[in-house]
Amino acid sequence: MGITPNGRRAVDRGRDRPHAEDIFMQLSHRDSAIPSITWGELEGIFHALADTDAKRVMVRHLVEGTRKTAPFLPAEHTFREIVCIASALMDTDFHPAD
Repeated sequence: MGITPNGRRAVDRGRDRPHAEDIFMQLSHRDSAIPSITWGELEGIFHALADTDAKRVMVRHLVEGTRKTAPFLPAEHTFREIVCIASALMDTDFHPAD
């Protein structure tokens, strides 16, 4: 199955922002840190957001992959991955294969 129309719009919006890292660095000093949570808590939140069994299965794998790559990525890239997972889970047109 290909990317959904909502997913395509999200990808296209990402391409429209080639300097996201620069923007992040400019804004990062303005606010205090967001509350920290564990990877297990994040997985639980995503599991609760998943509206199908296929998405619930997907959550475990995506969170695990993100957790494993996080030590090698800047924080903003890891956070972007987390936001992308949430977007996929909330996309009602997205139906991963069982």
